[in-house]
Amino acid sequence: MSTQSQIEKLVDDRMIKALERFKISGGSYWQKISKFQVIKDGKTWQITDAFDVGRDYRKCELCGHYPCRHLYVIESLDTHEKLTIGSECVLNYVKDINAREILLRYQKNFTTKIMSVQTSRSNLIKMADWVSKNGPHALLSSFTRQILSGKRLSKNQELVLAEILGRTISKEAQEARTQIVQLLTQARQKVRNDWENRFVMSLVEQHNANRLLSEKQLVILRRIANY
Repeated sequence: MSTQSQIEKLVDDRMIKALERFKISGGSYWQKISKFQVIKDGKTWQITDAFDVGRDYRKCELCGHYPCRHLYVIESLDTHEKLTIGSECVLNYVKDINAREILLRYQKNFTTKIMSVQTSRSNLIKMADWVSKNGPHALLSSFTRQILSGKRLSKNQELVLAEILGRTISKEAQEARTQIVQLLTQARQKVRNDWENRFVMSLVEQHNANRLLSEKQLVILRRIANY
């Protein structure tokens, strides 16, 4: 399996796990929603599915309204005909007086999160690919956790992400990074007191967050590593 294929499989596995968590958390809502009945032209319809299309807006097959983002599939209990309708139509025709609150919670806690994760696959792959080539990055880790929790990146975060992904690390910089890792490893084994231990561990955290070490820090680090 190629490196790219491995990255995509890793991303897809993490996405599947995230979606499974949402399914569990949204299960109690769906048990209620699937029992909601919609009355149209005096006939009873049942809600059979719900989804969020994000910016890929659809048209409501009941009233013709466009654009609709949150959609529900209803099925006639008599003819088994199915219609995909907007969330407002569901709220207008559903019998249960508690439906509005439950449907809105379901949209927020389930369908919207699913859509957010599914539409972020390409970004997740790009971030995983960047890390595989350049090493860990604190912001990329934070963005990944945010996306997999079902929260979209803000416009500002998207700009920061684009800037990070546009960066490349030269061969010389990569070699310097490897040398620093070796120094940190040696220093952790050579520390003589609590202060040196705290100092070296702070540099480890700084390095893992992709923040450059100062010349003064490097001088002290080399001294400890060369004990």
